[in-house]
Amino acid sequence: MTTASKITLVRVVLIPVYMVLMLLSANGADWLRWAAVAVFVIASISDFLDGYIARHYNQVSDFGKFLDPLADKLLVTACMMIFVGWGRMPSWVVFIVIAREFAISGLRMVAANNGTVIAAGWSGKIKTSCTMVGLIAMMDPPRTESQEAVAECIRAGIRPVMITGDHKITAAAIAKRIGILKDLSEACEGAEIENMSDEELRGFVPKISVYARVSPEHKIRIVRAWQERGNIVSMTGDGVNDAPALKQADIGVAMGVTGTEVAKDAAAMVLTDDNFATIVKAVENGRNLYRNIKYAIQFLLSGNFGAILAVLYASIAGLPVPFAPVHLLFINLLTDSLPAIALGVEPHTSDVMNEKPRPADESILTKDFLTKIGLEGLVIGVMTMISFLTGYHQDGALLGSTYAFGTLCLARLFHGYNCKSDHPVIFTKRFFNNKWMQGAFALGAILITAVLTIPGLHQVFKVETLNFEQLGTVYLYAFACFPIIQLLKWVRGKLSE
Repeated sequence: MTTASKITLVRVVLIPVYMVLMLLSANGADWLRWAAVAVFVIASISDFLDGYIARHYNQVSDFGKFLDPLADKLLVTACMMIFVGWGRMPSWVVFIVIAREFAISGLRMVAANNGTVIAAGWSGKIKTSCTMVGLIAMMDPPRTESQEAVAECIRAGIRPVMITGDHKITAAAIAKRIGILKDLSEACEGAEIENMSDEELRGFVPKISVYARVSPEHKIRIVRAWQERGNIVSMTGDGVNDAPALKQADIGVAMGVTGTEVAKDAAAMVLTDDNFATIVKAVENGRNLYRNIKYAIQFLLSGNFGAILAVLYASIAGLPVPFAPVHLLFINLLTDSLPAIALGVEPHTSDVMNEKPRPADESILTKDFLTKIGLEGLVIGVMTMISFLTGYHQDGALLGSTYAFGTLCLARLFHGYNCKSDHPVIFTKRFFNNKWMQGAFALGAILITAVLTIPGLHQVFKVETLNFEQLGTVYLYAFACFPIIQLLKWVRGKLSE
């Protein structure tokens, strides 16, 4: 047996190896897919190599003439059958290929019976080479992180939609693999929406997850249809044809590596890594930043509301004013600002992706948000006034004012931990995950304790110097706000389930 024939036999042996690797990769093991691609490439190269050796070293044989095209047909057919099983290729394509090969093989057998061996011609070799290159391109799997990113989008209430110029079958297969498509009925071609009115298209787009064979006009119409349904639309693209849709979208995202300059100019954001998962990460970061801003606002408004309620109660009840101007200045400069800044840099968490997108026109001061502020402010205000009345009945207005001032300051420091989450944080790791909050609490507690206990400061801050028993009373009233608000958060969580 010649060297060329041995190489051809190796190609035949590689076919089952390729099929096993491809079938095993169906469970998501992309390294197996790449291994299968490597085997297919080696087998394809061997087709060129055995022919070159046979011609160059005069090793052309009747066995080689018969085996070489047979090996090519087995390799191509094996690949196509796998693609049909995965839905990446229509079955009629494989039928045509196999029917052609049957016809040619039958012709070769008739010729062989008459003593003539028909070798593969250059046209057939070119056809086979082009077919193999095309099949290799179809084997290219999507990025591993794409499936995870799509699942994250769906969990976050974001609808991923694929718009491509590829064939419907190919696009649907890839979309199904990464989780965008569930059923082939959710895929369509651009020709199907060509004659639709804008109103018809608005009712059509929620049913479709994959658009294939689309034109630039189709892309911009699809984006506009989703916008007219009241949605915030983000569009990704890299070509000149994507520029109009990128401009139309609320957030156009261009590819920074492979994208054209036209696409980058039309987009609002440019990806430096051309990775869809980066967009999902940007959404997560944006949600975390928005939530941290809400937490800071919640802390400031609820604390100030508590102080307002205390002053209002004292005025209605005919009691002395619980706070001196210097008290309010101290609160605003220290016990307000430090925890609010710490809440602004609260560590990001992935649980924000469990929340559904808020309406674009929704105010930050929603009914639910104002309710939380009101309840938390009420708790702080009530405990502040209880502390004021305790000191007032013990030794007059000055001690009552000192108690109220100390309680309000410390209560707001404790309240910073309440505002870290909409759920209870006590007895959780989240209670300790922000070093800036720990620092803000410690610094605030030290300063207010110094003001209340150092004799030389009582004139400056209009307070009465407290002994350890009185200071403990102030701390107790202030700390009581924390478990009460934590309990309210737990009850609200149970009621919302």
